[in-house]
Amino acid sequence: MRHASIVSWSDDVVGRVIQGRFEVKELIGHGGFGSVYLARQTSVDRLVVLKTLRPELVGKGNVARRFLLEAKATSRLTNPHTVTIFDYGETDDGLLFIAMEYLRGRTLLAKIEEEK
Repeated sequence: MRHASIVSWSDDVVGRVIQGRFEVKELIGHGGFGSVYLARQTSVDRLVVLKTLRPELVGKGNVARRFLLEAKATSRLTNPHTVTIFDYGETDDGLLFIAMEYLRGRTLLAKIEEEK
């Protein structure tokens, strides 16, 4: 589901194939630092989530470095209560991404609304 407030650059990622192996299907969320997409990892035919950093933040201070450090640190976690990171990196055109497991379920917002 798309919202009018989603910035236009987010739509440019839908339909792309990132790093030759992540086919971006749809935008599923966004925030101040980036967007989250549903994608298919073509090499193993599984759904994944791609977290991306807003392009205008890549050159600002340590934001890009912190984004990649988050990916590296999270990829080392081995706990059933944390998400699995499959890959991370930067595309030729400067898009920073983290590919992680796709977890089906309800959003926190849906849970809160349900309990009102």
